Amino acid sequence: MKAKGFLVSALIAGLLSFSPVRGQGCAGVPDENAGAGKSNQIPFGGRGPTGPFQNVRYQLLVPASSLPGKGGIVSSLQFAPVVSGRYHFQLLDVRLAHLKRKTLSTVFADNLGGAVTVLNKNRWYWDIPKADTWTSLPVEKKFTWDGSRDLVIEIITQGASCSSASPGFHRSNTLKCVYFLGYDTAKPAKSGYGPLAGGLRVRICFGGGGGGLTLFGRGCKGSTGKVPVLSAPNPPVGGKPFQVRASSAPAGAAGLLLLGNDTKKFGSLALPFSLAGIGAPGCSLYINILTGSAAQAGSNGAATLSLSIPSGTVYQGLLFRLQWIFLDPKANPAGLVLSAAGTAKIQ
Repeated sequence: MKAKGFLVSALIAGLLSFSPVRGQGCAGVPDENAGAGKSNQIPFGGRGPTGPFQNVRYQLLVPASSLPGKGGIVSSLQFAPVVSGRYHFQLLDVRLAHLKRKTLSTVFADNLGGAVTVLNKNRWYWDIPKADTWTSLPVEKKFTWDGSRDLVIEIITQGASCSSASPGFHRSNTLKCVYFLGYDTAKPAKSGYGPLAGGLRVRICFGGGGGGLTLFGRGCKGSTGKVPVLSAPNPPVGGKPFQVRASSAPAGAAGLLLLGNDTKKFGSLALPFSLAGIGAPGCSLYINILTGSAAQAGSNGAATLSLSIPSGTVYQGLLFRLQWIFLDPKANPAGLVLSAAGTAKIQ
């Protein structure tokens, strides 16, 4: 208990004593509005765990005209959920490619030029902390868009399910897609339905080396019933300020953006570390703490910090972790609430 008592004291002391530290191109398609458009359960699935929407092969056409003209390495893929919750996939496979033809074909292979699997996960969870907010999928392998050809995003799901009763993602009537429901990777269908209007709204970021802010873990509710949300509009780039945001925090609360480099251990503590034992049930610390930057939430529960990112090739590809913590005396005996955590990769 001494270690636990020291931890909560250190966190509160940090909230009261830290001083602030003084966000590559992204494009929302068809626009930056993450709350517009009707909901679609394709391709990420319905509540599940059974049903045709839980096993899907899906291809989304992203017109070159909607992206920054110079091209570059895709560093972040973001989608716009209609509700918060937690997805679970027996398999989630994401590929990026250039469109091989002038138009989207119903034959899946005919659409994929130079395809790269940028994400392949088995028995994987994807936390959605907040609705109507751009939410990142990890991009773990390099894909370079050439700046001129249309882009194709392929998503394959097997055994998808979601904790929310009515999951889905916002779509746009201006974007085209092709899909097959009840898809079986053991007996893969070669073609799908379409092309149809109503593809998912997507936000794509470009940078020098992949990465971006990828959320993991789960935040905990404050006294208002809301969970603080960690976000960053753009990936960190060496020599440029990196903007980190909080939303849904307690109004006017003192906050601390924790920064670390480890998700397995913090001193003698194994991570994630539940804070239930120090009076914050449902809250967990997901990262070690190397330093922190203070901020105060406004009346709307929002806060923003701009972090200085060092320049130089030695820093490119460096990973660091972030998590918000806020004082909320009415939330629990410890008086603390935390966001989910995130990983950022310097470009």
